[in-house]
Amino acid sequence: KHINYSIFTCWKKYIKSIEAYKSDIVKAAKLRSIRPRCDAINTSDSKNIHVELLDDYTLIINPKAEKPEDRRIYTPSPTFKKFHADRTFVRAVMGAYGSGKTSGCMIDAVINAILMPKCIDGVRRSKLFIVRNTFPELETTTIPTWDNWFGNMGIVKRRLKSPMIYSHKFNDKDGKIMLSVLFLALDNPKDIRKLKSSESTFIILEEASELDVQTLVHSKARVGRYPPEQICKEPFHKRIIMPTNPPDESHWFYDLFEVSMPEKHVLYKQPPALLWSGKELVINPDAENIEHLNGGYDYYFDYASGQTNEFIKVFVQGKYGILKYGHVVYNEYNDDMHSVDDIALDEKEHITITVDYGTFAPAMLICQYVAGQLRAIKEFCATFMTVKELWLHFVLPWIKQKANNFAIEIYGDPANTYDGRTQLEECGLIVNPAPSNKIDLRISSIVDLLTTLVQGNPRFILSKKGCPKLREGFLKNYHYRELQTISGRAYKDVPDKNHPYSDIHDCLQYQGLLVSGGFQDVDDSDKYDDIRKYNINEKKNRVTGY
Repeated sequence: KHINYSIFTCWKKYIKSIEAYKSDIVKAAKLRSIRPRCDAINTSDSKNIHVELLDDYTLIINPKAEKPEDRRIYTPSPTFKKFHADRTFVRAVMGAYGSGKTSGCMIDAVINAILMPKCIDGVRRSKLFIVRNTFPELETTTIPTWDNWFGNMGIVKRRLKSPMIYSHKFNDKDGKIMLSVLFLALDNPKDIRKLKSSESTFIILEEASELDVQTLVHSKARVGRYPPEQICKEPFHKRIIMPTNPPDESHWFYDLFEVSMPEKHVLYKQPPALLWSGKELVINPDAENIEHLNGGYDYYFDYASGQTNEFIKVFVQGKYGILKYGHVVYNEYNDDMHSVDDIALDEKEHITITVDYGTFAPAMLICQYVAGQLRAIKEFCATFMTVKELWLHFVLPWIKQKANNFAIEIYGDPANTYDGRTQLEECGLIVNPAPSNKIDLRISSIVDLLTTLVQGNPRFILSKKGCPKLREGFLKNYHYRELQTISGRAYKDVPDKNHPYSDIHDCLQYQGLLVSGGFQDVDDSDKYDDIRKYNINEKKNRVTGY
C-alpha cells in the first residue's frame, strides 16, 4: 500500500507537469500566431506605415490604404497651423459652431504622440485623456469624431465600459507608436476619480466653457506624468488642449485668457463665419472649415435664420456673448431691444439709487427716468462688505467723477436688514424705504416696462458696460430654482437667491415700482419693522454736492 501510494503521488505530479507543458505549448502557439502581426507593427517599412506627418502639419492616416474611404487626410487651417506649431503648456482655441475645433484638437493630440521621444525600447508612448462634462455628450459627439478620424489607425483595442479606453498601436516612417486614449465624463464619479489619480501625457478639455475651472486645475497636476522617467529618458512637452465655443465675459475662461493672462497660457480665435454688412449677414472669405460643412456657407445662413444678434455673435461669429436659456424670471427680456453698449447721463434729469442692503452681499443700482424710459446706467455689487463700505469706496467715488452736480434720490430695501439704512445715514444720506417688498408686485413692475413702448422706444434699457451682472441675470442667472419631484421637473415660485444677480435685480425691481406707480397702493400685510407708505410726488429727499 505504501509503495502504491508513492507511485500514485508521483504519477499525479507527472500528470500536472504534462498539463503545464501542454499549456506552455498552447501559449507558444498563440504567440507564434500573433507574432507576425506584432512584427508588422514593429516594422517601419513603407508597406506598414499607418500615419504620415508632413512639414506643414498635414496628417495622412492610412496613406497606403487600398480603398480611398479608408484613408483620411487632414489639412490644417491657418489658425490650426499656428496651433500645432505652438509648444505652450495650455492652449485653447475658440470659434463658431462647425469651425473644426474638435477635429483640429484631436489631430493635435495625435501629432503630439508622433512627436514624442522614443522610450528605451524604441517605442514612442503616450496617454491622452479626453474630458467632457457629461457622458451622453461624450458618447454622441466626442467618441464618434474620434472614430471617424482614427477608427482604423493601426491596431485598435477598445474598452467600451466606463471609463472607455482606446489603445492604438501604429507606425510612421520612424517606427512604432503606442497611444492610449481615455474618454472621461465628469458626471460620472468614477471618471472624476480617474482624472484626479491617473497619469497622462496630454489632456483635451472638450468644450472647456462647459467645465468648472477646477477641472483645469486638476488637469494641470495630472498631465506630463507619462511615460515615466525610467522608460523615457528624454524630456517631452506636456499639453492641455481646450477647444470651446465662446462663453460670456463673466466666465472663468474669459478671466483666464483675457484678463489675468498668465504665462504658458495662450488662446487662438478662429475668424467668424459670417460678418455684418449693415443689417445683413455676408460671408467671411477667411472663415475656416467651410469646405467640410454640408452646404458650405449656407450652413451658417440657415443656422442664423431667426436668431438673435447675441446668438449669432456667439455661435456664428465665435465671439464672447451671453445667451438666454433656462427658466429665467423675465422671458419678456429681449437683449437686442433692451440693452445698449453704454448710456450717458442726462444732465436734465436727477439720478435714482436703489439699495439692497444684503447680509454680506450689498448692491446698488443707479438709474435715470428720461422721457418715460427707465435707464439702468451703473451697478455696484460686492461680497463680504457692508453697504456703508460699498458706498464709501465704490459708489461715492463714481458719483464724484461722473455725477458731481446731479440731484440724487436714494431708496433702500424696506426690510432694512442689518441696519443698512442706519449705515448710510451715518454717511449723511437720506434713505427712503422702497415702496414694497412683495415679489409679485416687483416682478410685475419690470414685466410692464419690458412689454411696453414709449414713442416707439422700449420703456427699459440697460448699459452692457455699466450693468453686466444685471444683464446676465436677465439672460440666464436670475431664474427660478429647479426642483426634483416624483412627477418630473418643477420650479420654485420665487426667484432663486443667487448672489449677486438676485441682489441687483432686487434693486431694479425697486426702481420699477417707483416709475410704474405700483408703490401708491402698498398692502399693509408687508410685515417689516420699518415700512412706510411713500408717494414720490409728496416728498423728495435729495443729496446734492457730490
